[in-house]
Amino acid sequence: MKKTIISLTVVVLCICTLCACGEKSKTDFYGKDVKSYAEKGVLPECEYALGDSVKKVEKGVGLSDKEKDNVSEEENGEPEAYSYESDKYTGIFLGDSSYYYLTEDKDNGICAVCSTGNAYGYASGTVIPVIKSEMEKRGYKADIKTLPEEYEFFMPVRDTYECLEYEFKENKIFFAFYDNGLCVTAIVKK
Repeated sequence: MKKTIISLTVVVLCICTLCACGEKSKTDFYGKDVKSYAEKGVLPECEYALGDSVKKVEKGVGLSDKEKDNVSEEENGEPEAYSYESDKYTGIFLGDSSYYYLTEDKDNGICAVCSTGNAYGYASGTVIPVIKSEMEKRGYKADIKTLPEEYEFFMPVRDTYECLEYEFKENKIFFAFYDNGLCVTAIVKK
């Protein structure tokens, strides 16, 4: 009888432990809530954040004044950092990450951080329903819409993109999709 009670207790504990493993929380993104990252202006897979000084980013990626607008490859075949200036924004690019600032207002620092690779735990190519559903489970709601024209500056080519837009205190997160697959994730200042 004593062995039966102990055995049943162990079985119940095992079942409870397994049930708890299936629960998801808002802290699936490297142990922190996406809201925490968004409010800090961080895209966790990118090294720099919103508000970082342009000089800090340029120095950190190894971009000197003479290298700007010059795309080349290092000896190992990896692309070096480069920048591109448009009418309104200047972008600093390195691998899957890009950092933008207002060309006429460099002193205000980085105003957009983007990733064409993984972002907030989602891989490039992840489909809209997966991200929308996972974000809803965490309490964040968004409708699928066309990416607003004012934010097209961070897209690789001019085209029509669908997006999920999430607003936090001072920042917005965009998941931008082309042909239903995630192609760019961006955090921008409002």
